[in-house]
Amino acid sequence: MSTDKRPRLLILGGGSSQLQAIRRARAGGFYVCVADINEAAPGRALADDFMPVSTFDTAGLTAAARQKNIESVLAVGSDQPVYSTAVIAAELGLPHALSPEQAASVTNKAVMKPKLAANAIPTLPFVVLSEYRADWDERTLQKLPLPWVIKPADSQGQRGIRIIYKQSELLEQLPVSMSFSRCRKVLVEEYYPSFEVTMSGWADRRGHTQIWTISDRVTFDPASNPGLGICLGHRYPAQFTAACQGQVETLSAEIVKAFGLRNTPLYFQFLAGARGLVVNEIACRLGGAYEDEWIPLAAGVDSLGRQLQALAALLDLPFSANEAATHTPDEAGRAASAQASYSVAAARQAVLVPLLFARPGVLHRLTGEEKVRRLPGVAACNWLQKPGTRISELHNSTQRLAYAILHSDSREQTNKLLYASLDQLQALDSQGSQLLRDVRKELAFSEDI
Repeated sequence: MSTDKRPRLLILGGGSSQLQAIRRARAGGFYVCVADINEAAPGRALADDFMPVSTFDTAGLTAAARQKNIESVLAVGSDQPVYSTAVIAAELGLPHALSPEQAASVTNKAVMKPKLAANAIPTLPFVVLSEYRADWDERTLQKLPLPWVIKPADSQGQRGIRIIYKQSELLEQLPVSMSFSRCRKVLVEEYYPSFEVTMSGWADRRGHTQIWTISDRVTFDPASNPGLGICLGHRYPAQFTAACQGQVETLSAEIVKAFGLRNTPLYFQFLAGARGLVVNEIACRLGGAYEDEWIPLAAGVDSLGRQLQALAALLDLPFSANEAATHTPDEAGRAASAQASYSVAAARQAVLVPLLFARPGVLHRLTGEEKVRRLPGVAACNWLQKPGTRISELHNSTQRLAYAILHSDSREQTNKLLYASLDQLQALDSQGSQLLRDVRKELAFSEDI
């Protein structure tokens, strides 16, 4: 039996979005066990222990957590494992911010969307369809104006999401979208031409909402890509904040109250268009676009440290987020203390987070990341795939090739960093052709703000 007395924390996922959490939890005094079905997950080498179990397998995770005497569970940067953490905690009697019922409401759209509608929180008209045709609400479906968007109820990474322009396409797309849904349900909702705004923040113990950042979630144009909502980067501050900041703050507080959220991170996605602001999806996690790394730069808030401190407090354990921090104060946004609320004037940095993809082909050589990392204002630049990987047509976010985090005191300078970074990065096939998609036009700050 192990004599290691450190509190035992299970982190679900060992991918690139969980690496900072693994490092910082260990630095802060936790014994960290990582669960991932991928036995080659990069987080495995950073952890104290590893279990080759799917982050969706609640029964397998619970059994393994019981065997390893796990005392707390955590999911960051990934949506669906949030539900798994709540189930594990309930089964083992561990302290946790969410009950399984609450976790289902923030991870399963078939639960989430009706709850939003029941609390008069604006969201798009929708119908939930099961794999059994007899359960369908045909009349409500007929009332939805085309085009439609079909989504698996409990998936992530934009898997199985498509725009449907004709009703006849629904039955063709249904099996594809259903295949990504563990609960065998899909959501069909009205398509709303819009841009996406993301709020990252915190619900405190009293249910008060702290807004850390409001960013543009920039996505590929659905007219030129088959996938919908595939994120090509985040832009902070949001270019349209002045027009929607008040609504984001109001709706965020309403969501926290309606869903009974306490002591948990918040990641809310909104759609802003001609009919105003509506809620797209909500989650109780740090976002998967490396928010744990760039929120400190943007707003001076140690978002990951806040969550780890909250975990430690539930276990009545000491934990110093500052001692476990991976950024120096200067790298952490040149900001002072964490802000309780968001304001454009308080933003010290302009931040771009390009999430890079490749055109179809076989990766032969990946270069330039070291040169990019040496540029002033580059906080991170990492390839996520390896030479030899075959890149298919773009269908979902799992095909991400690389990411970078760029920041400076001005939008203009951050744009220059984006251009310089993309000039240096090369993802070449065996013929020497560049496969990396150039996103500077879509992601750069507009000059007419």
